[in-house]
Amino acid sequence: MSETAVLIAGIGSPHGDDRFGWEVIRKLTELLPGAALDPVGFQEKTTPVMLRALAAPIGLFNDLGGTDQLIVCDACSGLSQPGECRTLNWPTDQISHLRGSGSHDISLVETLRLAERIKQLPASVTIWVAERSPTQDVHRPTEVSLSSPVAAAVERVASQIAEKYGHA
Repeated sequence: MSETAVLIAGIGSPHGDDRFGWEVIRKLTELLPGAALDPVGFQEKTTPVMLRALAAPIGLFNDLGGTDQLIVCDACSGLSQPGECRTLNWPTDQISHLRGSGSHDISLVETLRLAERIKQLPASVTIWVAERSPTQDVHRPTEVSLSSPVAAAVERVASQIAEKYGHA
């Protein structure tokens, strides 16, 4: 298969708006039914797109082999309004002022820099971030649902990604 191998990873936790990355992946399983959900078909190039929901950015290392393009979806704070989204191309300084959910032992930026240093990072890396609601605390396990603005962001981001990779 000569198609570009694309890994789309959603990073998150089961707590409130930190589910953003996971929910984008869940929605993409509906919008991209041909995408691989496990690495076997992806590594054998039977499909050009693999979807992964990860609890921490460091988990990206399990699937970077053979990947030509990486797309990461994660919740953050530091943009503006809840549900506001931004698309960043790595490398970028714009991500340094954004704060991740705090639920990751190693941040997304640290993970991407490490992948660069050990020459595991694909040539193309796109990061989709969505501002989470300031009223949600990712460390409170009672908050399991998304705020309305972030739920709307999930729909927008998943639709845009699916539009681009709908050939899966």
